[in-house]
Amino acid sequence: MKKLEPPFEDLNPHDKHLAYCAMDTMMTYELYDILNSKLIPPQRQTYEFERSLLAPVMTMMKRGFRIDMAKRDETLLFCRDKVSSLTSTLDSLTEAVFGHKLNCRSHLQLKKLFYQELLIKEYTRSVKGVVKVSLDRNTLEKISACYARARPFCQLILKIRDYEKQEQTLKKALSPDNRWIAGYNVAGTDTGRWSSADNPLRHSANIQNIDPKMRKIFTADEGRILAYCDLQGAEARVVAYLAQDEKYIKAVEESDVHTMVATLVFGLSGERADADRIYYRNFSYRDLAKRCAHGTNYGGSARTLASSLKLETKVVAGFQRMYNRIFPGIKRWQDAVARQIQKHGYLDTPMGRRRIFNDRLYSDHTVRKAIAYGPQSVVADIISKGLVKIYAELEPEVWVHAMIHDALVLSFEEEKIDKLLPSVLNLMTFPVEIEGRQMIIPVDADVGHNWGKYKGAETGETNLKGLRPYDLLIQ
Repeated sequence: MKKLEPPFEDLNPHDKHLAYCAMDTMMTYELYDILNSKLIPPQRQTYEFERSLLAPVMTMMKRGFRIDMAKRDETLLFCRDKVSSLTSTLDSLTEAVFGHKLNCRSHLQLKKLFYQELLIKEYTRSVKGVVKVSLDRNTLEKISACYARARPFCQLILKIRDYEKQEQTLKKALSPDNRWIAGYNVAGTDTGRWSSADNPLRHSANIQNIDPKMRKIFTADEGRILAYCDLQGAEARVVAYLAQDEKYIKAVEESDVHTMVATLVFGLSGERADADRIYYRNFSYRDLAKRCAHGTNYGGSARTLASSLKLETKVVAGFQRMYNRIFPGIKRWQDAVARQIQKHGYLDTPMGRRRIFNDRLYSDHTVRKAIAYGPQSVVADIISKGLVKIYAELEPEVWVHAMIHDALVLSFEEEKIDKLLPSVLNLMTFPVEIEGRQMIIPVDADVGHNWGKYKGAETGETNLKGLRPYDLLIQ
């Protein structure tokens, strides 16, 4: 690199900023030729594919999402009122029991409440090798489940935290024309899933983890309608084909997979109503099958899943015994993944993406990451490929506003819905060859004038302009 003239230290603050950015860019460019020559075919394929995503993602980051300011202010006021009401209830409770109010934002006061006054066994967690007393969400949920005397305090504190988090999100700065413009990183994860964060211009925030209760403030532009296009049962379907398990393939292809799994594991009739019956605590047969199957597919132990789902270990262990007996191909596939990374140190997906594992290859943690990598990566590349095709063939008639993991949020002129939406679904639906078979993941579409779910007046929380299934609207 040539020496800067005049010297960097002689520049004014504005020119120093420009010079710094220019040098940063040139250093990256100088490294490009060196790194580019070292790319092997799978890496080059991934690199070129991710480059093709830059045009649609930059357009999305420039366009953003229109915010209904009246709804935002109404929701913000609601959250503040809930925080105030819940805090008052918590203060009344702690005063009645212990004779003092509680600042639930104070870690010291929470430690005193739970570990001294309520006499709860102290929970800790390790942060970068340092053991610290914990009172995070996971800890409070465990305390609530194990100690009845602490349950009212835990529930109130968790609700306050939830509403405060929503309030902080709603207070995020918007663009000058009141749009939510999130930032995206198309290469931010090992699997190919996008990550989302604040916009580089310092407004808005991550859109992928917006609380569903807040989505109704995100609205279509004047004269347009939103479509939420979602890959159906995506990861379970990929697991079935990677595992080459005939029963599981049949379950994902011919029915509601979670109802079918519940039917096979618990011996039900096969009807959705039967699977929706409560089985254990607040879990229906179908709920339990959905949650336990997902964790089991990715190598989760009974103890880990039980802790995550707030269930007894014996319930999950019983499910896993039956599940592995009915779908033996899944365990064989998991074992094959472990052998592959332990022998070669990398995995290639059916979409051509390679991940090199630099961790301890025989650790359970690394094996679980490797098992999850294939399905998650394939789904991420399918949704990204669909985005590229939509952008190339339908922009500017179709606007893409957001990618939410395995779904796209788009909009188009309302009178063109019957022409454009089928085209969108067609571009998102294409075959992927896995282990010599053609797999196609179906796509469902919900449409509406805001991103929240449709709710009729009978629900008590009306959102008549929310998302409803497209086939329901055209009946």
